[in-house]
Amino acid sequence: MGLFDALMHKDYLYIGEMINEQRKAIERINDEENMKNRHIYLITLLGDPSLTPYIGIPEKQNFSCDKITQGDKKIKIKTTPYAYIALSNSKSKLIGTGYSDKDGNVEIEIEPISSTEVKIVVTAKFRIPVMKTITIYED
Repeated sequence: MGLFDALMHKDYLYIGEMINEQRKAIERINDEENMKNRHIYLITLLGDPSLTPYIGIPEKQNFSCDKITQGDKKIKIKTTPYAYIALSNSKSKLIGTGYSDKDGNVEIEIEPISSTEVKIVVTAKFRIPVMKTITIYED
């Protein structure tokens, strides 16, 4: 599998993973050395390996979650399938992360919450990222 095959595949989310697949493909080239050098030069130009490439116009996404209280140790979220979800407290400290399953469900273990708000960020391949601040209720 090469770079562009990986780009279309749902299991490869970041350009770094796609470049790694391209490197594997380059090693299989039995052509002259210049061809290998050209491919290596091209993938070096792509830059940041954590970049998430988009093809076309990304679709909107949303999420829903249960009421969150300060004593909660887990949060259930429903969103886009295979999305990455991150939660941070009011001081921007990461308190929990997780990937949703094929149905868009995820249960994230979180650190104890002492603030009154939590920021939730949801990202997924070919989707517009969502950032929302959620109110935390007392026990």
